[in-house]
Amino acid sequence: MQKSIRPQGTGRTLLLFAWLVAGIAGVGHAEDAAWPARPIDLIVPWGTGGGADFIGRALGKELQPLLGVSLPILNVPGGTGQTGLIKMRDSKADGYTIEEVTSETVLLEVTGKPLFKLGDFICMAIVDQQNAGVLVRTESPFKTWADVVAAAKTRRVSVAFDGYGSSGDLIMNHISRKLGAKFELVPYEKPGERIASVLGGHNDLLFTQPGDVSTYTKGKQLRPLLMFADERDPKFPDVPASKESGLAVSLIHFRAMYVKAGTPAPVVQKLTDALVKATASPGYKGALEYEAALPTSVIAADKAPEFIQAWLGQARQIKDAK
Repeated sequence: MQKSIRPQGTGRTLLLFAWLVAGIAGVGHAEDAAWPARPIDLIVPWGTGGGADFIGRALGKELQPLLGVSLPILNVPGGTGQTGLIKMRDSKADGYTIEEVTSETVLLEVTGKPLFKLGDFICMAIVDQQNAGVLVRTESPFKTWADVVAAAKTRRVSVAFDGYGSSGDLIMNHISRKLGAKFELVPYEKPGERIASVLGGHNDLLFTQPGDVSTYTKGKQLRPLLMFADERDPKFPDVPASKESGLAVSLIHFRAMYVKAGTPAPVVQKLTDALVKATASPGYKGALEYEAALPTSVIAADKAPEFIQAWLGQARQIKDAK
């Protein structure tokens, strides 16, 4: 019988290969277990001085002791929030870059041609919800929403808002069509400039979440005229809801925490667990209270995708409404 010929050293080579594969896998598990080993960048895709910046910093402060590393805030404004989101998309899927994504950016799926796909990211939680509204400076001649409508039917009424494709764009254009009114939308990427334009009398109205400008409402520099909601906001009981004015344009403004898809599952789980604890902390609850956020602000990871899809459906209804 002819003996089989076996190359010398093959067995040892296969054994070494097996050890190498096992070693690589072990390194991966060890890295996941050791994560995080360095600071985590928290991108806020809007400028300083606004609600997104406030919430991002409040959340980062609570996450830091839970994760054991610092979370430097990176303000990356531009493109209705897209610039920051693309920065995270182009980063490594290792959990060292996370982002506070606002509903204004998610809305681009309905109102524009986004440079991203939501499937490129994982939503770890909804962390803030507020009703949007229109505000005027205290000295404004507009005392009621009816005053605004009457004026907008005879002349252009300027509205400072946060960018084309955003909820301000969607809602104010819907109102223009429905009422035959003339609203001139003036976009500002930087919240401070948007607010200053109304305080300085350069624009008539400010479209934003009143809670995001609490400093100015509490200081009697700005006052809300209308809230875009089906019912009056309990934090602003004297301000009429849009439904009272015959406008079916309620669309909650939300903020969510995202990480890049492809991030190792153990890392995503650590981030998600930390967010659950951070959003339940007294410090973060105090931030939401200051922001006049809705009681239903926080939604866990397992319910967040369903919420977002329902929200996008509501936005499509507003866009398609005559």
